[in-house]
Amino acid sequence: MLTSMPLSVVTGGNAGIGFEIARALAGHTHCVLTARDEARGRAAVKSLLDDAARQNKTLALEFAQLDIGDSQSIKRFASWLESKGEMPVDVLVNNAGMAFKQADPTPFEAQTVPTLATNYFGTLAVTEALLPLLNKQNGRLVFVASQAGLSAFHQCSPEIQARWKLAASRDSSDEVTALVNEYIECVRTGGSGALRERGWCLTNYGVSKLAVTALAKTYAKRGISSTSCCPGYVSTAMTSFRGAKTPEAGSKTPVALALSADAPRDGFFRDGLADATYL
Repeated sequence: MLTSMPLSVVTGGNAGIGFEIARALAGHTHCVLTARDEARGRAAVKSLLDDAARQNKTLALEFAQLDIGDSQSIKRFASWLESKGEMPVDVLVNNAGMAFKQADPTPFEAQTVPTLATNYFGTLAVTEALLPLLNKQNGRLVFVASQAGLSAFHQCSPEIQARWKLAASRDSSDEVTALVNEYIECVRTGGSGALRERGWCLTNYGVSKLAVTALAKTYAKRGISSTSCCPGYVSTAMTSFRGAKTPEAGSKTPVALALSADAPRDGFFRDGLADATYL
């Protein structure tokens, strides 16, 4: 379906914060809600459309399958988008992610690769795949990061902090990726003890979100509107529904970065458009 509306894409949109981001964007753009699980993704779209109909509202919304951890899924999705003829993509919200629960018995070392593979490498892969389709004049990249990234940064040694800042100042993701790979290799060869000795923090999730924030900065250095944000401690499955914020409240900052005419083009934000940049 061709549309004259701006086109937006939300990854991980079947539940939680992504679900509410898609709801908000679908009221202003033609929104493609993506999810790894097709049944859950289609159910999410139906739920949103049914809710809108009950309120006599209209949402421009459709579903597409996308697993950011699967290179073939990313390739199929990018090809599908291009074939629809609705180019360019005006907004990409990188929301999809994962986290091991605190009570999960999986050893720290075994949690490292899956966490970084999804939260950093998957996010990087889908962004790179869609970048050629992004609106060259005013397209926006929004990365849902976390305060955990800021905490991870401050837990690192001054030397490691300086390397993160330098990596984030480049116009390429190569140095960010190198830092992530160094962290993974450090865990693989020496475990948490090696991390302490070499000045790293002891949080896989925190490093993944620190890396996402640094990644966002590298796209901004290329002249692209690229921001990251902390949605807050939100009550979702990822937090075992312990968060103080509702998913709707958690969606406010990424939605503002995606839609607001006054939205900045670079930086890390929370509580709306409050600047909390640290890299």
